[in-house]
Amino acid sequence: MAVAALVDRRREVEEALARADREIEARGYPLQVAPQPGMSPLFLLHRQERRRIEWLDGDRYALRGLDGSAAPVSRLRQTIAENPAVVSPGALARAAVQDALLGTTLQVMGPSELSYLAQASAVYEVLEIEAPWTSLRPQAMVIEERQAKYLDELGVNLDELVGAAGDLDALLTDKLGADFVGPVKQQIDEVIGGLREPIMELDPTLEKPWQRTRDQIGRAFDQLASKAAAAVSRRHDVWRRRLEQVSQACVPDGALQERVLSVIYFVHRFGPGFAGDLCSRLRLDPRRLQAFVMSPAPRGAKSPYPAGTTRTPARTESS
Repeated sequence: MAVAALVDRRREVEEALARADREIEARGYPLQVAPQPGMSPLFLLHRQERRRIEWLDGDRYALRGLDGSAAPVSRLRQTIAENPAVVSPGALARAAVQDALLGTTLQVMGPSELSYLAQASAVYEVLEIEAPWTSLRPQAMVIEERQAKYLDELGVNLDELVGAAGDLDALLTDKLGADFVGPVKQQIDEVIGGLREPIMELDPTLEKPWQRTRDQIGRAFDQLASKAAAAVSRRHDVWRRRLEQVSQACVPDGALQERVLSVIYFVHRFGPGFAGDLCSRLRLDPRRLQAFVMSPAPRGAKSPYPAGTTRTPARTESS
């Protein structure tokens, strides 16, 4: 049993996970699951609370956050044998336990699930479980035809909208050609940059004051640019509200639609044929975020997609 093996081979599991963490960090990638030395990848259900199992010296364990819970590991093995349902794996062991039970050959996953598998894969070898092949699933974004029209009129593509979800004022200012602060800042920065060489020739110890002055002027211009962009947005309030509406639809709360919106939302908005319509158009290429432009299903219409209410993706942008 995979869960029991996680207990019996606890030291090997901990060492394998630590090695995987070091390899990932050496390649310059962040860890999706923070290391917790001494903590097992298992949880025990105790009085209707799921508590992390912590390994102690002397073949003992305890439940995190629960004083006086230390007990021999043999008791944990007995608990697993008698009632395995009360012990469950955490993120780094769940995949291996699942595949040990199901015998998975291929798993199709989203980017968030896939991101922590580099760490979790270390458990497979220790438990002598064959890891399945893994593929990234296709990803889609759905926007209404009216919202796509707003973007086209303003000359904004989805790459720009997704990237500027936290600063729509700057994006709007740029698209309206109203950014007169940025070019001036660049000119002044070039002038200040030209001062470095003569200042260093005069006195090398003046480099830090020169850099400090350059940074202060740059921050002042950034603040001025931000206030100017806000003023542009107020003057073009209609466009600002439209851009915010489309941004909230495409990147709700700053996240991709799939992380926030249920499929029920789209079925309600576009009709009961939404899933079939989307799947028929979806290309099986997970490398790019595919954008689909659709029109809401008419109220009271028997068919969710009368002729002309949906069309093939108008654009495909990478997120």
